[in-house]
Amino acid sequence: MNNQFDVFGIAQTKKDKSKCGDYFLHKTFQDKFIVLVVADGVGSRPCDWLASKTTCEKFIEVIEEKINDNCDNHDNFEANDLIDICTKVDTSVSNAPDTCKGMMSTLVAAVWNRETNFLHFINVGDSRIYKISKDNQITQLTSDDIKDVNVRDKNGKLILSGGYTVTRSGLTNVFGLSNVKVVPQNGEFNSGDTILLATDGFYNCSSTFKHDILNIFHSVNLNESVSKLLHYYQDYQTDDATVLVLRNNIIDFDLPKNKSQIDYSEIKNKVGKFQLIDLMYEKLKESILQKNKNIALETLKIMENDLILPSREMLDDLILLTQKENYTENTIIRGIVNLIRKVMR
Repeated sequence: MNNQFDVFGIAQTKKDKSKCGDYFLHKTFQDKFIVLVVADGVGSRPCDWLASKTTCEKFIEVIEEKINDNCDNHDNFEANDLIDICTKVDTSVSNAPDTCKGMMSTLVAAVWNRETNFLHFINVGDSRIYKISKDNQITQLTSDDIKDVNVRDKNGKLILSGGYTVTRSGLTNVFGLSNVKVVPQNGEFNSGDTILLATDGFYNCSSTFKHDILNIFHSVNLNESVSKLLHYYQDYQTDDATVLVLRNNIIDFDLPKNKSQIDYSEIKNKVGKFQLIDLMYEKLKESILQKNKNIALETLKIMENDLILPSREMLDDLILLTQKENYTENTIIRGIVNLIRKVMR
């Protein structure tokens, strides 16, 4: 992989809405800090679209000031800075224009220090951060700021159903009330790890959510896999849906200069699935360039048996490569075509 990290985000408006109440931003500072923010404007309050936009933009504005002001500090950024940043964001959201008074928003934010592979993060409300480690473990890093409240009718009487009190989940912590509470958290973000920031409209969209985000993790084309999933969710959306994904592509061990000599058994437990696909693709490509039938066949067998599946575009490029190199070994070409069939299923 040429990039040391990949980042991609997308927001999708609920079908019957004119404006999306979610917003996201990401920005790199000093080629060292990667900052990601996702916000969800509270739909029952005014101007949800402006609340989320203000929350994200103000966060990025203030954190940029913090990082630049601390330029003489080796770390440039401390966890407690998040408290001060969020206080300023809360003030900004609380001081909304008259037409949007009372607007509110959730927020999840993550700050990755690329030099230390350390991640600072916070959440306010019910937007979430998930981490997917290179061994396919999914961890929800944040806890929702919600509690169940009793539902009452317009006269203040409790609403009952089947003899039980009707309840709904309510947010206990949001931006826009001038009293936001923030608990900074941190952890490692190592080679092969992925984090996913999402609004409730995304993670509540499907009962297969965890399986779906593993597919994102396994895909070599992050942009395509995220876009396809959100498009698939469109028919099931009951709210605006937003997701922002960051992957750490760095390989933190030495590889042979001759990529055909990459040892699958040695690397398979050291990298994420998306990195493994890329490395085995490079091994196969190099073996074709060297016209090494044995290594190419061995590589194809591993990729087929262990579902190490490159994208259709990558496999098409291998077919073109065999033509360009006048490499007419039918068993190799058939092996690539078999992988294409698996990808297209």
